[in-house]
Amino acid sequence: MSFRSIFIALIMAFALVLGAFLIQRARPRGEVDQPNAAFVRATKQVCRMAVGANGFVLHAWADFHGLAGTLFENVVSGAPPFAPLLLPNLAILGLIGIVAKLRER
Repeated sequence: MSFRSIFIALIMAFALVLGAFLIQRARPRGEVDQPNAAFVRATKQVCRMAVGANGFVLHAWADFHGLAGTLFENVVSGAPPFAPLLLPNLAILGLIGIVAKLRER
């Protein structure tokens, strides 16, 4: 990779960051206020659910396209497809806890 391509990439990254700051500065004050803690926690749980769903898809894809001769052998000896679904299950329990805590108030 030449210095020219690295320099162009750095200029483009700087332009993207500068554009983001300028757009953020032009937003109305009501949109810029910080969200409450429950919203942040719920967003984290939704991201955890997305990671688990992506993991399930990747594990299932690895089993369907594995090196073994049959699908059964790929599932038994390959990536367990339901292992990543622990994350969405825990996220659902976390969302239930967040909603329960909000209802107490």
